[in-house]
Amino acid sequence: MSDIVDRDQLRCWLGLIEEPPAFRKLLRRLQWKGLQLAGILGLACVSVHVGFGVLLFDDAMVWTWTSMPRPEVLSVPDKLFSIGLCLVLFGVGRRRCSLRTGRALAAAAALLGAAASLYSDLQTGVLAFEYLMFILIATAATIPFRPWQTGLLGLSLIALLLLSRQIDAAVSAIPEASLVSDAHLLRTGVMTLIMSGVSVLLYASRYRQYRTRHHAEALRDEYEALEAEKSRLFANLSHELRSPLTLLQSPLQDALNGQYGALPQPFAERLSDMKKQTDRLQSLVDQLLQLSKLDEGKMELEAQPVRLDKMLDHMRSLFQSAAKQKSIEVRLETDGAPTACVDPNALQKILSNLLSNAFEHTPDGGTIRLRARSQSLEPDSADDFAPATLSVRDSGPGLPEDVQDNLFQRYVGVAPEGSSPFDASTGIGLAVVKELAERHGGSVETNSEPGFGTEILVTLPRTCDALPDEDVLSDSKASPHDPFDSDLHYTMSTRELEALSAPEESESAPPPPEDERPEVLVVDDEQDVRTYLEEVLAPRYAVRSAADGNEALESMREHPPALVVSDVVMPHRDGFELCRAIRADESLRTIPIILLTVQRTDQSKRMGIREGADAYVGKPFHPEELRQRVENLIEVRSYIRKEQQQATTAAPAPDGLDIPSDENSESAFLARAHDVVDDHLGNSSFGVDWFADEMELSTRQLQRRLQEETGLSAASFTRALRLRRAADLLRTGDVTTVADAADAVGYRDPSYFSQLFKEVHGAPPSEFKA
Repeated sequence: MSDIVDRDQLRCWLGLIEEPPAFRKLLRRLQWKGLQLAGILGLACVSVHVGFGVLLFDDAMVWTWTSMPRPEVLSVPDKLFSIGLCLVLFGVGRRRCSLRTGRALAAAAALLGAAASLYSDLQTGVLAFEYLMFILIATAATIPFRPWQTGLLGLSLIALLLLSRQIDAAVSAIPEASLVSDAHLLRTGVMTLIMSGVSVLLYASRYRQYRTRHHAEALRDEYEALEAEKSRLFANLSHELRSPLTLLQSPLQDALNGQYGALPQPFAERLSDMKKQTDRLQSLVDQLLQLSKLDEGKMELEAQPVRLDKMLDHMRSLFQSAAKQKSIEVRLETDGAPTACVDPNALQKILSNLLSNAFEHTPDGGTIRLRARSQSLEPDSADDFAPATLSVRDSGPGLPEDVQDNLFQRYVGVAPEGSSPFDASTGIGLAVVKELAERHGGSVETNSEPGFGTEILVTLPRTCDALPDEDVLSDSKASPHDPFDSDLHYTMSTRELEALSAPEESESAPPPPEDERPEVLVVDDEQDVRTYLEEVLAPRYAVRSAADGNEALESMREHPPALVVSDVVMPHRDGFELCRAIRADESLRTIPIILLTVQRTDQSKRMGIREGADAYVGKPFHPEELRQRVENLIEVRSYIRKEQQQATTAAPAPDGLDIPSDENSESAFLARAHDVVDDHLGNSSFGVDWFADEMELSTRQLQRRLQEETGLSAASFTRALRLRRAADLLRTGDVTTVADAADAVGYRDPSYFSQLFKEVHGAPPSEFKA
């Protein structure tokens, strides 16, 4: 087999075969450049010849031969002929002809040029032998002839020389004094052999170059295919893990919230440890998906000016419970109101990973410092394009220099001080930080010294002009956006969920009778997930299920539900197609839809909202979050329908609630309830118990009266008034940012406020700004 390979390579080197086609493509590209170079060299040679003859030797330029001594004239026709041949070669190279055509034209031009030169030499009586050798060398060196073709070209020149000698002998008075001597023929033969050998070497070099490049490209393609396969494996594995994680995390959270009764303390502690590990596994799954998107180039950005101080303060609030547990002080230092042009979701991932890393390496009672600035690092610099910088510094043991070198490499973990190597992190989180920063055109640096803590510094562009237009959110370059003015949050924060879990039981109305419960349709192709969703929603809703979109659509047409909770990835008809079909059906289009899916990307969420989904919750999900979203959508849609029905008989009150006349006791009750809530809209501590005290009713009586009057629970009634007031404030321009609007109506967390606002009003708060 090796003998065959060697024989084939030898035949290729000698030019006996030109395979494979990719090698011919390489030769064709070389030929295009060679033809142009040959044309340029020929023009230069003619120009030099004419210039030296006219300027230095005073040769005369003639169109026809005269009685003037022949060596002292320059023939214009043959020079024009040579120039024409050079221009033809240059033009053919520009037109990118085929390999066969280019070689034939180059050989023909060389022989015609040699013939014209010999004709001129016969007229002058002086053989310009160097010019002939230049033609042979230039043609063989610039055009990728096969070696035997170069030899054939040399033999053709020898034949022209022999023909010239015969002609010269026939017309010369002295036959023995021939213009072309045997020495000329010998030198031409030797030069032909030399150029044929050079051609063999050039041809072999080009073939080796092709083989090397082809092998390198094959290795690169194989590497990229393996990397793509690895990314797909991680992505598929991560997607497949989300559903089992849902069935682990959600029941654990229910048990810890006391839904299954009081738990013995040791058992509760073990469950809490299990919940932490499932949370960690979910974080790893999210990071693997993030890396796979970065690898595949599918990481789309929606960069916009973001206030770094507000984002850092928000992230600090999310880590309050972790800081309290380890008695860690988290300090925030900002230089004025620093801004950076960054995708808010990407920035949140960067800060979350940096803070998680800092908490992992900071001992109990330590300090973590968050810092942001948007001025030049040089004190006297006025560079408006200097990057914005943010840093996270811990008071941990610091890192050795060899660890710092590999800190941002994938899958190279760092174990906390005093722990075993098996406790090292996965090395994914900081790799995500680095690649997200570089995706924005920024960078990541580490400053650490053993015994003095570690600081990780991230630089990001200050202005959106530094990023490509496709990475910048339209209309975002004018002024900094509120970092919470976005509808791309998938899940509530831990603090928001903790606030929902315990109080909600006392604030919610008693479960309605079974025959009056709103009906929820659950659509998922996994039986275990459907069963668990039924358990989560069954206490307050009548739940039925379907295994795919087609089955769900048939069930809805027979008996429309109050709300649909659907997976996205399903056989036959997926969640997006189901949304589209529901919104296209006049009898079903007003039914709220919640998409519950493993696809947590911004692109899939936007697609879901575009197809008509009202909310988008990623797996794994917090059961209380799902219950809250279901309650919000059902009650608010019910209230809107009631308002629309009453609008046909009476004009609504200015605040949007239909309050009957004061002569009716129920009307007076509703007016009083409205006034009480309105008086406490900005108080975040105002809850159901306070509401009931102001109304001089028990909590149960208040819930019952509001349910009868409006169809809403006390919490939903308060929420509806707050969100309606927020919309009015944004429309009139009384508040300028989403954070101010949230604070004005009693929401401490603008992120949670934005989520509720979008669910109720169908658009993010930014679209309501004046």
